[in-house]
Amino acid sequence: MRVEQLINSNGNPASNQFIISDENVYIFQSYDTIIAQYNKKDDTVYIDDYVYNGSRTTMKHLYIFLDRYCDILCNRKSDLIDNLDNKDNKSFIVKDLNK
Repeated sequence: MRVEQLINSNGNPASNQFIISDENVYIFQSYDTIIAQYNKKDDTVYIDDYVYNGSRTTMKHLYIFLDRYCDILCNRKSDLIDNLDNKDNKSFIVKDLNK
């Protein structure tokens, strides 16, 4: 596993925002909470239910993660929630990633 700081939209490392990865998985962690996980093998994004009440800053970094690592463009929380609530969209799964 490899750990690196997420680079924000200004090109600088984002404090306390991390990408943990190996050849099949990318994980976005904010502080000590896993927010999202992308599994390359099945092209699925797992989102922690934290996103429903996530801070503005964490959500901003989540959108960067989704765009860079998952090739999913979301610019607003409502866009993400629409994807999560769409039962036909099998590529997004909400679950507790911090058990």
